[in-house]
Amino acid sequence: MPTGPAPRPRPAPAPSTAPWRAWLLALLLAAPAATAWERLPEAGRVLSAQGETTLVREGSLSSPVAQGVTVRSGDVLRTAERARLSLRMADDGLLAIEPRSEFQVSSYRFDDEAQQSFFHLVRGAVRVVSGAIGKRDPADFRLSTPTATIGIRGTEFIARESGCDDRPCPSGEPAGLTVSVLQGRVVVTSAAGVVEVPAGRTAFFGKAAASNSPPTGAPDGAAPRTEPRPGKGSRAPATDRTAPTATTATTARGAAAPTSSTGATTATAADAGAAGGDGDWLSIRSSGAPRARSAGKDLQPDR
Repeated sequence: MPTGPAPRPRPAPAPSTAPWRAWLLALLLAAPAATAWERLPEAGRVLSAQGETTLVREGSLSSPVAQGVTVRSGDVLRTAERARLSLRMADDGLLAIEPRSEFQVSSYRFDDEAQQSFFHLVRGAVRVVSGAIGKRDPADFRLSTPTATIGIRGTEFIARESGCDDRPCPSGEPAGLTVSVLQGRVVVTSAAGVVEVPAGRTAFFGKAAASNSPPTGAPDGAAPRTEPRPGKGSRAPATDRTAPTATTATTARGAAAPTSSTGATTATAADAGAAGGDGDWLSIRSSGAPRARSAGKDLQPDR
């Protein structure tokens, strides 16, 4: 019988490299996006985070927020019920974001070449203590909301946006923007015109201002009714639930308010009435009494 060489065993097939290639391709595709985000200048860092908080980056990537997390332009911060966030920006400005809020760092830059601090409050409340950018040039700071845009004049203020189009909102609050100025002054621009709100005043801008033409005064020559915000132990004024519409501020019944050096209508003590509680109230509306709300004393950013 022929005794030829025994057949060699076939080598085991090499493991497929397809999964590794797919993983490597995904990594290479993701790397440019991550690098592009990291190239953006740092806008600020989270000082504290309480409760359920979320950072949404690049439109879809979301993660919980923790102390020390870096935020950059385009980032969106969300807080759930009983959740709070506080941030220190690169220019030493402070932000305190209240529960049930959505806040975006729209565009931020603070270096030798350019300074810009643009934010957007979709809904909820934020307390702002302006930093070096706003103090150097107020035009470089802007906080926009669905109702209006807020500019500053060296300021600490609280902005609260309802974030709903219903009048009133399902929560019972009025639809619109409430601005309380603690220090300095702000200039609020809406479809109803430009109003400058000084320290110690709170202005409410009705959601209807976004669709109404800028009025020259209250309907039929009547000035909007204003009342002081109630202090502790006093009851809030009774209010109706009709849709508020914005008007220019007035100093006396039927008399137009004075204008500032910037040309904005100025909210004065006569607009808000006597002092009461946390400060005077100015309701930029066509009719009805102002609605009492929290002045945001619980908004305390860490210093």
